[in-house]
Amino acid sequence: AIQGKAAGVNIVTNDEPGGSPSIRIRGLGTVTGARDPLYVIDGIETSNLNGINPNDIATIDILKDASSLAIYGQKGSNGVIIITTKKGKQGEIKVSYDGFYGQKFIQREVDMANSYRFAYYNNAAIGDPAYFNSAQPYNTNWLDEITDTGEVMSNSISLSGATEQATYYFGASNYKEKGILNGTQFERTNVISNNTYKLFNEKLKVTSFFNLSTNKATPKPVSAFTNAYKQSPIVPVRFPNGRWGVPLRNPSTGLVDIAGSDRFNNVANPVAQLANFHEENRNTTLIGSVNAELQITDWLKFNSNFGATANWSKGYTYTPTREIFLAANPTLGVEDYIAQNPNNPIINTLQQRRSTSYRWNWDNYATFSKTFDDDHNVTVVAGLSRTTTNISEFLNATRQDVPTQSNYWNLDLATFNGEVAPGSVAQNNSTTPIVSVAYFARGEYDYKGKYLFSASVRREGISAFTEDKRFEVFPSVSAGWVLTSEEFMSDVKFLNSFKIRGGYGEVGNANASTINTILFNSGANYAFGPGQEIQPGNNVPFQVDPNLTWETMKEIDLGFDFAVLDARLTGTFDYYDRKTDNVILPVAVPTVLSPDPVLLNSGLVSNKGVELSLKWQDYIGEDFNYWVGGNVSHNK
Repeated sequence: AIQGKAAGVNIVTNDEPGGSPSIRIRGLGTVTGARDPLYVIDGIETSNLNGINPNDIATIDILKDASSLAIYGQKGSNGVIIITTKKGKQGEIKVSYDGFYGQKFIQREVDMANSYRFAYYNNAAIGDPAYFNSAQPYNTNWLDEITDTGEVMSNSISLSGATEQATYYFGASNYKEKGILNGTQFERTNVISNNTYKLFNEKLKVTSFFNLSTNKATPKPVSAFTNAYKQSPIVPVRFPNGRWGVPLRNPSTGLVDIAGSDRFNNVANPVAQLANFHEENRNTTLIGSVNAELQITDWLKFNSNFGATANWSKGYTYTPTREIFLAANPTLGVEDYIAQNPNNPIINTLQQRRSTSYRWNWDNYATFSKTFDDDHNVTVVAGLSRTTTNISEFLNATRQDVPTQSNYWNLDLATFNGEVAPGSVAQNNSTTPIVSVAYFARGEYDYKGKYLFSASVRREGISAFTEDKRFEVFPSVSAGWVLTSEEFMSDVKFLNSFKIRGGYGEVGNANASTINTILFNSGANYAFGPGQEIQPGNNVPFQVDPNLTWETMKEIDLGFDFAVLDARLTGTFDYYDRKTDNVILPVAVPTVLSPDPVLLNSGLVSNKGVELSLKWQDYIGEDFNYWVGGNVSHNK
C-alpha cells in the first residue's frame, strides 16, 4: 500500500504468497540485526503487519527523522510506521463490501535455450561435435514446468456506525493467494473490532480494539528457480518408465537415456524437488488494546494505553528421504538404498514445530495544552512507558519413518499404522524476556502558527544490558518557520505555503541480535571418572562483554515544505545526516578467551541522503478529483 508513496522508504518483496516484505527507512542503521521499523497499530507495538487486512486501515504515517522518532525511543530506532484502523462515523449503520480477483504472471521470463542450442553450444565448447546428439528426444522448458498462473482473491465486509456516546466498527475478511511457483499457497482470515465509548458526560473516553488473524501457508523452496535455470533442456521431467529425469548421457548415442553412464551435471530435477518438499505452517495472531482518556480540565488530560500481541504457530516438514534418493538415482531401487544404509535405512523424517510468543506495552502520559493571549500555543506531554518483548517458547520434535500418508503425519502414531518409528528427538526452549522502561517529556510551542519549536527528552533503560549500563538519556529538538505567514511574503501570490524546518535528535538502539545472552549449546561430550566414560553435556560458545551498552543514532534533518498554484502542487524536501555510534559487532578474540566472536561496541554506521516528494492534485468539474505524485531519494 505504501510502496512508492514515501520518500526514503525502500520496500522489497520476493512475491512469495504471504511473505513479509523487507522495509528499510533511510538506509541500514545497524549491522547485527533489528533493522526493521516499529509498527504501531492503534497504540499497539508489533513487529509486522501480516495480520492486518489493508481494507481495515484508515491512515498510514511514517516517522523517519530522529527528532520525531525520539518519543518512541530505542523501539523506533529504525523508523516507525503508525497504522490507524477505521472507526465508525456518526450517522446510519454503514455496511461495506469489498472484493477482488486477480491473476499473477512472470513479467519477464528468462529466455532459455532449447535442446538443439544446448547440444550445439556445449559441443562447440567441448570441442567434440558428436558429444551431445543434436536430435535429442527431450526438449524441456524447466521454467514452464515449475510455474503456473498465480491467483489472488479477497473478500471483505464491514459494519460501522456511531451514536453520540459510542462508535463501532466490525470487519471480517478472507484472502487467498496461489503463487506462481507450483504448490505455493497462502490463506488469511481476519476479524477486527474497534469501539469507542464516552462516559461521565464525555469526560472519560474508552477505546477497545482487537484484531484476530489466522493464516495457513504452504511454501516451496525458491531454489527450484535456480535449478530450473541451470538444468539442461535435454533432460526429461520423467523417463518413459516413470522415474524422475536426471542428466544421464549414453556415450554410444550421445542421447539422454536412463541407461546412460555419463552424468554431465549435478543439478537437481526442479520438478522432483518441488514434489518431494512438504511443508505447512499455520499461524494465529491476536493483537488488542484498551485505551482510556480522562479529560481532567479543558487544558489537561491523562491517557493510559495497554496493548499486547500474542502469536501461536505450528507447522511440519516431511522429508521423504528414500524417495529423494530414488529421484536422484533412477537406475537404482529400494534394495540399493537399503544396501547403502544397512544400519539405519531411514524412509522419511517428520519434523513438527510449536511456538508461542507475546509482547506487550503499557503507556501512561499526561497532556497539557493551552493557548495564552490568543497567540502562544503550548503543549507539554510527560509520562512513562514499559514494553516487554521476547516472551516466547518453542518446541521442535523430529521422528523418523512415519506413515507415508499425509493424514498420519504426527508424532503420536496410532498402533495400527504399519511403519513404526524407531524413535523421536524433541527440543524445547524458552527465551528470556527483555524489559524496557522509559520516562519521557516533550514540549511544543508555536507563536501564531508561524514559529514552531519542539523539544523532548527520554530516559530509557533495557534489561538486556548489565545493571550499570542499562539506562541512557536521549534528547531531541526541532524548529520550523512558516515564511508565508510573514507580512513581507504577502505580495508573493503564487506561493501558498512555505515552511522551513530543521531538527536534531538522538535515539538509542538495543535490539542487536543475541545481546548479552548466554547460550548453552548441546552436543558437547565430556570424559569423567576413572574409566573416562563419555558423558553428554553443553558448552558456552562465546563470552559476554559486561561493558556492552547502547548503540546511539544521532541525526540532523533539514528541509522545507511548499504549496504553489492554489495548493494544487505540493512538495517536501529533506536532507539528513545520520550517524550511529557504538554499533554492536561480532569481534574475534583469542580462542582462549572465547571460541566464538564476542559482541562489542566497535562500529560506526553513517547514512546521508536527500529526499524529494511532489504531488499534483486538482478537480475536473465539481464531482471528479485526481492526484498524481512521485518521489525520489538518495542514500549513501
